[in-house]
Amino acid sequence: MKTKETTIRRRLTKLIMGGGFTIIMLACVLFTTYQILSLKNLLSESLQLHGEITGSGCVFSLSFDEEVDAQKVLKKLETLPTFEAAALYREDGSVFTSHTNVQTKSHLPLMHIPGSVDTEWSLSNLIIYKPIIHKGKTIGAVALQSNLDTFYATAYKNIGVVLAIMVLAMAAMSIVSRLINKQVSEPIGQLSKTMQLVAESKDYSIKAMSDNRDEIGKLTERFNHMLAQIQTRDSALTESEQRFRALVDQSVDEIYLFNQAGEITDANLLACNSLDYTKGELLEKTVSELEVDYPIENCKADWQKISTGEQVTRTGFHLRKDGSQFPVEIKMGTLTIDDEQMVMAISRDISDRLEAQARLQKSEENLRITLDSIGDAVIATDIEGSITQINPVAEFLTGWDAGDGIGTNLKDVLQIYESAGGPRIPTPIEKLHNNEEDIGFEGNAVLIAKDGAKRFVAGSGEPLLNGDNETIGVVIVFRDVSKQLELEQRIQQSHKMESVGELAGGIAHDFNNMMAGILGAAELIKVTTDLDDLTKEYIDLIIKTGRSAADLTAKLLAFSRKEEIHTTAFLIHPLITDTCLLLASSLDRNIVLEDNLEASHDAVVGDLSLIQNAILNLCFNARDAMPDGGTLRISTRDIVISEEDLRDKMFEVEAGTFIEIHVEDSGHGISKENLAKIFEPYFTTKDTGKGTGLGLAAVYGTINDHNGTMKVYSEPGMGTSFQCYLPVDKGTASTITTMTDDEPVNGTGTVLVIDDEDAVRVIAKGMLSQLGYSVLTAEDGEKGVAVYKENHQVIDLIILDMVMPNMNGAETFKLLKELNSDVRVIIASGFTRNADMNQLIKDGVLVYIKKPFSYLDFSQTVAGAINKS
Repeated sequence: MKTKETTIRRRLTKLIMGGGFTIIMLACVLFTTYQILSLKNLLSESLQLHGEITGSGCVFSLSFDEEVDAQKVLKKLETLPTFEAAALYREDGSVFTSHTNVQTKSHLPLMHIPGSVDTEWSLSNLIIYKPIIHKGKTIGAVALQSNLDTFYATAYKNIGVVLAIMVLAMAAMSIVSRLINKQVSEPIGQLSKTMQLVAESKDYSIKAMSDNRDEIGKLTERFNHMLAQIQTRDSALTESEQRFRALVDQSVDEIYLFNQAGEITDANLLACNSLDYTKGELLEKTVSELEVDYPIENCKADWQKISTGEQVTRTGFHLRKDGSQFPVEIKMGTLTIDDEQMVMAISRDISDRLEAQARLQKSEENLRITLDSIGDAVIATDIEGSITQINPVAEFLTGWDAGDGIGTNLKDVLQIYESAGGPRIPTPIEKLHNNEEDIGFEGNAVLIAKDGAKRFVAGSGEPLLNGDNETIGVVIVFRDVSKQLELEQRIQQSHKMESVGELAGGIAHDFNNMMAGILGAAELIKVTTDLDDLTKEYIDLIIKTGRSAADLTAKLLAFSRKEEIHTTAFLIHPLITDTCLLLASSLDRNIVLEDNLEASHDAVVGDLSLIQNAILNLCFNARDAMPDGGTLRISTRDIVISEEDLRDKMFEVEAGTFIEIHVEDSGHGISKENLAKIFEPYFTTKDTGKGTGLGLAAVYGTINDHNGTMKVYSEPGMGTSFQCYLPVDKGTASTITTMTDDEPVNGTGTVLVIDDEDAVRVIAKGMLSQLGYSVLTAEDGEKGVAVYKENHQVIDLIILDMVMPNMNGAETFKLLKELNSDVRVIIASGFTRNADMNQLIKDGVLVYIKKPFSYLDFSQTVAGAINKS
């Protein structure tokens, strides 16, 4: 057994016994050697001393060659217990005499050098050679031989003593060894057994027992203390490991531990559940078996990366036990366990994330499509004001495309001012940094695009917040409100007209009734009486002045949209041609009149005279704008107004086919501030007495009453352009009305006049009687119905006023229709709302004639109504 494998007890015993034996043996050897050497010296010195005595006794014998004497001297040596032989030698080395012990019968060798002193030892005897010196001169030598019996006896005796001492010493050492083992090795052995038991059982609560208070006792105490500390740390470590294992098993990620060969050495619970393996099954796999397209070569390549300290992150697909796959993101790093470098891989199922990313991408795409599709401009920025997103509308309004705009600061792209020449308005991001609550801008703000174009815009801004409710930027939504502002101005204009129209409508009925009496009486006087020229001139003056007053009322009603429209189908092109003929005589020679009538559809339904007056008014304004001459151009073209145009608020009409009547001049133009007022009643820039301010207002009202719309464009010094849009009626070309003859039409039959104004009844009766008709009258609706009941068989036509006390014209007409569904009725009124008149036409009213009516118009209207089949 090797020394390292023996117990401390044995080693200590061996050490004590071996060490003690060696020491004692060495001491005994030294002691014995010393005793032998001492005994040997003593024997040699004793024999030399006898030799010197013997030599001194034989000087005489040698000197005088007395052998007998010499023999006597030698014989005396027999008294020595160890004497064996003696000899005297002459000076030349020859034997003078010798004596031998009878018992030993030994013989001495010849002495070759008598003068030398020598000692010879053999196993059985000792020989000494002693020179004999007399008076300083060697005269011979004596040799004595002694046996070693006494020497050996003494030596053996000493060795016996030494051996006895050794035995006693070994016995004593054995006792000492036992005592030492009991005090040292046994406690150490017990401590070793305790250590072995702790190591095998891992039970750190076991304690080593010792009653000693020496170093071993202290060692035992320290060992027990160490066990207590280990137990505490082991408990903490076990608890920590349990917590760590619990945390690992409860992790939302799969965790794998594998070696350089890709062999899995550990995995958490989620890894097992995700792959549908038990832990035992999983620990028999390699990473290449659990991942799609991840051979061991790739594993080794990743190992090389992470072994240098680099962390590897990659994506792949894991394989479940049933062969199904799912996407994962894997992060790998190294760690050292039991001096072996391992790889820890943290894998996360990213199925939900990929689906979320796909949904996010789709959402972002939908958002992009939405932002690209909406009609408002949208710009998003980061917190520093750099643009991160801009939709096509914003690109168009700002003049910055996405490629140039994204990454550019908002203040460079969104340049907004309070007015065209006003101060710059801070951008929403600047307002946000200034802690302003409202970070938008009002509708009168002016946006100056990259190309210098100016637009009125209105918008709002809101902070962009992240998941932590932190502001990360702003989003601005704005729109071009130029058309909206224009529309609002038109609405304001319309409200102004409505206000004046209410006033005009209030007085129109009574005024026209009075004018009907005045004009009617004047015309009757003219056609029934022979007058001199001066009287006729006065009568014509009365009629002309009355017509001017009636036209003034008509203009007031036209711009206020309260004019009655005598709806007939007519063609615009012949009307413009006739209008140009009228203008030719009223325009200065330095004004060039041009027409370009390109519209393929020019049939419209409306009041021919009102449309002609509207065109004339536009031309007269163009004439007045060119005092030094210029060009007046009238043109037409077809135009289709779509639903998209209506959504863009380009027009305020119903979708359909229109004819555009374009009246354009090269005059001095209209300033921007006046352009917004030109359709206001009584607004004029002409000198006093040269304009009423009702011309353009009447044009505006006429076009709108014909379900049309208008646009105007003008700049100072660049002339003015009016575009009038009227809906065309392609189905009425065969019933187009043209201008009538200028002669009154006589007729026969009975006509009932129902009107609350005496003057109107008198004039109507006079005109009808003059034209050949029989006339009945009634002063209100109730009486008119009563008269009709009594005379319905003879009454061919009823002329009915609209505005009457007790029962108005519409109510009267309804009762008349109940009496006779074929009753023929003409509405004659100084003021009738279009909606009311249109409904009455649908209900059966034949025609409408406007007060004050002329004798000619009245005769033609009545004759047409009576003769209508």
